[in-house]
Amino acid sequence: MPLYKKIFLDALLVLKRYKIIGIFGFFALIFGGSVEGDIYYNFINTDKNSIYDLANRLSSGLFNKENLLNLPNNLINSASSAGSLWLTALMVIVIIVIILVLSVASHMIVIERAGTIIKSPKANLNSLKDLFFNYLSQSRAAVIKLSLANIVFKLFLILSFFIISSPLIFSSGLSNIPADFSYLILFVLFLPIIILASVYLRYLMISLTLNKNSFKIAATDAWALLNKNRLLSLEFSISVFIFSILVIFLTLLIINGLSIILFFLALAAQNFSYQAYVIVVALSYLVMFTIFLLSNALVSAFMISAWTSLYLELSKKASNNSPKGFIGSINTKLD
Repeated sequence: MPLYKKIFLDALLVLKRYKIIGIFGFFALIFGGSVEGDIYYNFINTDKNSIYDLANRLSSGLFNKENLLNLPNNLINSASSAGSLWLTALMVIVIIVIILVLSVASHMIVIERAGTIIKSPKANLNSLKDLFFNYLSQSRAAVIKLSLANIVFKLFLILSFFIISSPLIFSSGLSNIPADFSYLILFVLFLPIIILASVYLRYLMISLTLNKNSFKIAATDAWALLNKNRLLSLEFSISVFIFSILVIFLTLLIINGLSIILFFLALAAQNFSYQAYVIVVALSYLVMFTIFLLSNALVSAFMISAWTSLYLELSKKASNNSPKGFIGSINTKLD
């Protein structure tokens, strides 16, 4: 797979040339994350699935007759705290908006740095000061528009999760077999749509960042690119997700191995004093958390750089010479 090899080597080159990019990868990860990860936590991992939790609450009688009759009294009793609730809600919204803008801005910085390095590996790179005060100040409109686009996508994601999980919600207390079957069918139907929608958002962010076009032109360009390379985009999205899972799994193995060493260090420190034991335990948790955080940040920066490389590859190819992924190469050989 020459295409994937080039893309991954480009992403590694970005990390090698601009090591500080991991910081922006972390901030980009805070809000953006991975739609594939969202799918895992909302569909596959039932322990973290809020829809399953809601369905279980419904089946246990959350909205029974007694609770509904007491609802007006409960609302009246909580009216005294309405002011504090509104203030808390406002603070939460402000914090979310700040995190969103910071995440989108960091995402754009990674894309801009990755695009520059991939196009010209020996190019001189601007300092962090230039990126923050010059680049971001010139791209404020793009940051705001992409933040709104991310909000729209998150709402679309939530709506999709609700539609797919609706059989579980509206069949609480009934037989689970038809509900589970309907859930599976909707999941299979919606999964490619959700992933392709996330890919479109990635292409939109990259197009708006690298080409400096208007939002309308960038949206049109991203749609044309996705429409021409739907199968490859879907395949690549799954591939980078599997790659990220493998890296995180390897990180967890390293952390588990390190935790054994730190455990024996803590036992040795306990022979000196309880304070030494507490210090070693605290430092152990700090070291392991830092390793995990750094790994996620680098994976985030790597994935954004890889998507940027793919976008550049797709953009420079003629329509009749579009690059093919693994599945496309197999189909070509079969033909």
